[in-house]
Amino acid sequence: MITEFQYELNREWLYDKKDEEIIIGEKNFVIRQEYLSDIFSELFPNEDFDTFIEWYVPETDGEKIYQRALKDHEVIEEFITYINEGDYLK
Repeated sequence: MITEFQYELNREWLYDKKDEEIIIGEKNFVIRQEYLSDIFSELFPNEDFDTFIEWYVPETDGEKIYQRALKDHEVIEEFITYINEGDYLK
């Protein structure tokens, strides 16, 4: 059995339409760990991976990875996750 590791990454925060300071969810996508390892140094040549993950910014870093993964047909899954979905949908 071969285990393939994946990353679930956020590419955008979703904000409440009534109060733009309140985060209500996020847009996520899933890619293979091996794929991210392959493209990381090309997309972020001056970054150390551990530091990058610590300071990861979805709207810039995540979107950059997402666009590249789309181009390379490497997006396994994409979805929206809502925070307190029951409260938000009332």
